Amino acid sequence: MKTVVKAVLDPIIAIGFLLLLEPKLGPLSWHEWGGLAICLLFVVHKCLNWAWIKSVTTKLFSPKLSGRLRLNYILDLVLLIAFALIALSGMGIAKTIDFTWLFPGELNPFWRGIHGFASLLVLAVVGVHVGLHWDWIRARIGTLKTKELVDEKK
Repeated sequence: MKTVVKAVLDPIIAIGFLLLLEPKLGPLSWHEWGGLAICLLFVVHKCLNWAWIKSVTTKLFSPKLSGRLRLNYILDLVLLIAFALIALSGMGIAKTIDFTWLFPGELNPFWRGIHGFASLLVLAVVGVHVGLHWDWIRARIGTLKTKELVDEKK
């Protein structure tokens, strides 16, 4: 069940994030609310992978931990920080959602720069993340296709 949820959730996050990279594709309110939703879905993704996160965290400095797992962990940590920066900076520059209780005063151009940088960082790191997980992704897609063929024969 968890694998199916992740198989649906991950493409939603990826496609949603790609669509949100250009705020002018729709009303600004869609960009702002959609961005908050994508950040929330990212947190759900991390919760679904909590056992892995906990396991690798306890072994992070062990010589037995493979370099690939360590790299995945570091990339996940960078993604977590970048998504947090996207959410925080997005709230700092929001125009259609009132976050003045968090950010009183005028909009600071610093937040706009952080927002753009963190967004591009996520795009780059997700590309590497997908590349490192490509065998897993391909295996899951193959499993789903095989299941569809079996269901069609019934």
